[in-house]
Amino acid sequence: MRDDDLVLRDGHGDDEGRRLRPVMDGKMGGTAISMSGMGGMMRGMMQSTAGTSALSTAMGTFISSSLNRSGVTATDMENLMSKLATSNGTRQ
Repeated sequence: MRDDDLVLRDGHGDDEGRRLRPVMDGKMGGTAISMSGMGGMMRGMMQSTAGTSALSTAMGTFISSSLNRSGVTATDMENLMSKLATSNGTRQ
């Protein structure tokens, strides 16, 4: 399935679905996602920036760390990280 094939159905059986625009805002169906089920290691709710600016920050931290053995540099990822850092979470 391609992303542009996603259609939101209203549950009334008429199949006149509206296009679904995925949003990465730490919620599912308007409800905050609980992180307590993650093997007991996480507590609380997912941050609203988990898929945007917080992801960009985490990527930058990893890229500049000794754990990064991939050869990927911050310059390689700069465009994507910049887009994530300024994103409102809606796929463009």
